Amino acid sequence: MDIYANRLDFSLNQAVIVGLVLLLGIILGLLLSPRTKPLRRALHQETERHEQTVAALAEANRRIGQLEHQTRNHPHWGSTVLGDNLTLINGVGPDSADALKREGLTTYADIARLSDSELADLEAKLGRTKGTIAREGWREQAVRFRDQTV
Repeated sequence: MDIYANRLDFSLNQAVIVGLVLLLGIILGLLLSPRTKPLRRALHQETERHEQTVAALAEANRRIGQLEHQTRNHPHWGSTVLGDNLTLINGVGPDSADALKREGLTTYADIARLSDSELADLEAKLGRTKGTIAREGWREQAVRFRDQTV
């Protein structure tokens, strides 16, 4: 008779499995512990607030879309008493719009009727790289906006 027959002999795989089961038990014990109940409740409340915020944001975006649609269909969209809103042209920021107005270009029609040489002069005055205005399509955009506001 073998004197070691009653000895526990674990292989490495069995030891790993026992360790994983023990770890799983600890995790489940922590999750089911009464001490984690306030944390679960707080998580649930935060999740509800997040879902409400997402729903409110979706509603706000829907309303913004409606207002943009109504505004773009208005006959004077993009225009003001002082001229057109030139910042709607891609590549024209507030500073560039101010510089254009100082040059006497206050409407989309003013931009649309510029010749190639006038565009080159304008690029130099604005400190833009040669060909930037043509590449960004300022004239084409101005024609499109002019036609929408007429």
